[in-house]
Amino acid sequence: MISIIVLIAGIMALGLIILAVYNVVIRKKKVNNMYTPFDDATRGIKDEDKQNHQ
Repeated sequence: MISIIVLIAGIMALGLIILAVYNVVIRKKKVNNMYTPFDDATRGIKDEDKQNHQ
């Protein structure tokens, strides 16, 4: 009986580790495309210059 509980707990722990690795590795690619207006401020791009380039 105790071995079954330990086996279930081990499978759950393994599932959490796999989920964490998936979130870090796979979903990280989607975050790189995120744009915020703060990006222009850190690059020193003014709104007038941005409109002229479009």
